[in-house]
Amino acid sequence: MELLERASFLQALAEYAGEAEQGDGRLVLLSGESGIGKTALLEAFQQRSGGRWLWGACDGLLTPRPLGPLFDIGAQAGGELARLCHGGASRDQLFGAFLAEIDSPATLTVAVIEDVHWADEATLDLLRFLGRRLSRVRAMLLASYRDDELRDDHPLRMVLGDLATQRSTRRMRLPPLSGQAVRALVGQRDVDPAELHRVTGGNPFYVREIIEAGWPSIPPTVRDVVGARLARSTPAIRQALQAAAVIGTRMERRWLASVLADPDTLVDEGLATGILVADGATLQFRHELFRMTVAETIAPHRKTELHARLLAALEGAEDADPAVLAHHAEGAGDEKAVRRHAPEAARRSSALGAHREAAAQFERALRFADADDRPALAALHEAVRTSTRCSTAWTKPRWRCAPPCGTAASSATTCTWARIWACCTTSCASCAGEKKVRRPSRSPCECCSRCRPARSWRWPRSVWPTLCLPQDGTLRLSRASPRRWNWASGWAAMMWWARR
Repeated sequence: MELLERASFLQALAEYAGEAEQGDGRLVLLSGESGIGKTALLEAFQQRSGGRWLWGACDGLLTPRPLGPLFDIGAQAGGELARLCHGGASRDQLFGAFLAEIDSPATLTVAVIEDVHWADEATLDLLRFLGRRLSRVRAMLLASYRDDELRDDHPLRMVLGDLATQRSTRRMRLPPLSGQAVRALVGQRDVDPAELHRVTGGNPFYVREIIEAGWPSIPPTVRDVVGARLARSTPAIRQALQAAAVIGTRMERRWLASVLADPDTLVDEGLATGILVADGATLQFRHELFRMTVAETIAPHRKTELHARLLAALEGAEDADPAVLAHHAEGAGDEKAVRRHAPEAARRSSALGAHREAAAQFERALRFADADDRPALAALHEAVRTSTRCSTAWTKPRWRCAPPCGTAASSATTCTWARIWACCTTSCASCAGEKKVRRPSRSPCECCSRCRPARSWRWPRSVWPTLCLPQDGTLRLSRASPRRWNWASGWAAMMWWARR
């Protein structure tokens, strides 16, 4: 299978192999997060290149095997190295035999040591030993590791620092796939490539697993990967990651401080797991898929408690987003808070042109509305209807129009031409008044007459349907004539626009 967006790395490996074949050996340190495709890249390079390949790997054991990769390679190579491995030779003898085994004058030898982040101290010493001598050997050593699981005090970090100054050392880090590559992997499947790229961060393993399992379900393999990282952490770190999952993909330390007793220490430990990453002054999950998987591990009562504590902390902040407040209010089951914040979030979304989000916020407020408050229920139903209609409106061109009749210039309305068929069943209404006024004339109302574009569009007056959205969040549709259009006139108007 062809690898996407890895051609430059394969070409670089081929160049390093050519240099090693000339007697200038190379140690290539290949890094990347779990599932990024390090092994797949090495296997693809093996298929394209010749020579002799020897594979060894470090195991993620609680007590790693001393020199486990060397013994794996000795079993494949045979000869003197295999005899020393089974004969209980000393470490110096094994190191010398390994270097002699890969320095073959007949053909280029490529030795691979995978998952060096799990290496024991003896294997790390082997890397130091080889890194100082490979420049005079006709061989190539490829060592792969996960850079997202290295703590600041990890022993491998010191080895990487020592090897960085060696002439034979080369470093390669595999990046995630782009949105275009994810789209190519999706193909004709019924999956949104942009959403898939967002939740996976372009990780090839997660992309492939979700495509096979079907979105939005979390594949068991991904759940196992995240679960293994959580299992290796302490209970306090798991609780901190759960609190972070409730906050969202991106979070600030001050919000973690509102739900954690010792946020600084726990945040540092959470970063060491590789699940969280620092992004300037904020923190975020490495992938949205990680956050979703961690959120599934939270008990319902604890999730409700976390939402309630975050809601209390956010309500005391001046810069709190009403949409975030409404989200945590619903998670906490606080009906009054939902009725207070959801409509405000909807009005803000409408003012910004996010009409689908506005309709969702109005629907959220409707779910928690007081059944006895009939006027409030009617207003919410109307808001949902008009916001939904507005979300299907044609939003180009868009401009700022003059303020409604009798209002200040600061409350100018945002107007957009609506779809012709979305405006055929409503009567004209003044944007300034709260009461709808039927206008039997064919001319637009006072407000809508000032909502024409600055440029000369020369629309017929019969096709002046306009969608006006004042800052107070009230949504009204107006058109020039109260008469219903028939399909013929509507089709004629659309054909006239196509000719323009």
